[in-house]
Amino acid sequence: FESLDVGEGQLLAVLCDEPRVSRLVTGDKKALDKVAALTFGDEQLRTRLQETTVLCLESILLGLLEKRGFGVIQARVRNKWVKSAESVLDAVDPFVLEAFPATGGSEDRAAEALRERLSTLKVRLSQFSFD
Repeated sequence: FESLDVGEGQLLAVLCDEPRVSRLVTGDKKALDKVAALTFGDEQLRTRLQETTVLCLESILLGLLEKRGFGVIQARVRNKWVKSAESVLDAVDPFVLEAFPATGGSEDRAAEALRERLSTLKVRLSQFSFD
């Protein structure tokens, strides 16, 4: 796990060492790419990851969109996330800003964009089971 940052490495170590853990929550696609690369030649890791549900930003946003509605999520992204990110000189993923534009947009368009992005991840990272 040397190629992972400390936090992601610890999450993966717990996942591998603790059979009761069945979910991995991360927004770090680069870490998922690195973990996926580790599965080549490591059948045990590959099997363990296939038994694990990955919750990523896209799947979490889809769930929130279904539960809370477009207006609530759009307001949170625009009024809280963007301001919080700016305060620490960071940025919100441009994809999220496109799915939840400052004006306009719709629940259907946001859901379609999130599902499309999740589908792309599922193909690219077939070693994982996404929720």
